[in-house]
Amino acid sequence: IEVTDRVLGDSEAVRRFLAGAVQRFSGSLDRERKEGVFLFKPGDLAVRMPPTPRVKFPARVTFDRLADPDAFYLGRTHPIVEETAHAVLSRAFSDDPGPLFARAGASFTLEVARRTAVLLLRIRYVIREKTRENFAEEVLLAAFEPTDTAAAGIRWLEPVGEHAEAILRAPLAPVNMPLAERREHVRWALDLVASRPTLFEPLLESRRREIRDAQNRLRGLLKQGDVEVRSDGPDILGCYVMVPAGRAAK
Repeated sequence: IEVTDRVLGDSEAVRRFLAGAVQRFSGSLDRERKEGVFLFKPGDLAVRMPPTPRVKFPARVTFDRLADPDAFYLGRTHPIVEETAHAVLSRAFSDDPGPLFARAGASFTLEVARRTAVLLLRIRYVIREKTRENFAEEVLLAAFEPTDTAAAGIRWLEPVGEHAEAILRAPLAPVNMPLAERREHVRWALDLVASRPTLFEPLLESRRREIRDAQNRLRGLLKQGDVEVRSDGPDILGCYVMVPAGRAAK
């Protein structure tokens, strides 16, 4: 259950997502006086909101069932949350997403000591059980920084996912980065992994082993045979480069 929450997001992750997403569509999610209750205004998303007789916008909502029985509860599988996610994906993967939905960027931050790339990756797996094969995929945040050894190239930051998420959540430095410089940093990260696909191998092997071991632990409890897992990819869905503020990036 804990692993599932980290992947799918808990109630706080749902709140952060909705608050960040709706403002990009000229809407808002504002705190009310009562703890845990918010006023949700969908903005341009109003036309996409699923018809719900009980909900009239602006709506009082909560992400905690116990906060207020009169507020409308929004869980991660609620149609309003799902439709907002679909709208974000639609804009992000469109021909002209604009700056609010860009899948690549660079910023100054005090969180890193050297230039660090955070990649949003889609990894595919083949899970083989005797003569049967199942297919699965995951979307993973992973961060890397360059090493001082040219042969090594990069170092993936552990724990994978958690470290990358912490970097993205950290406050940005109050310094604007010119567009040409942002493009240069993104190009550095993408060209590096494109020219040396083997740089992904340690990350893929780590994820493959973790998924295989988790599957086999569960199957052992059920008295079933072990499985083998093969990884493929990854596809790069997003690239965000964090540059140490006030220092020359390495």
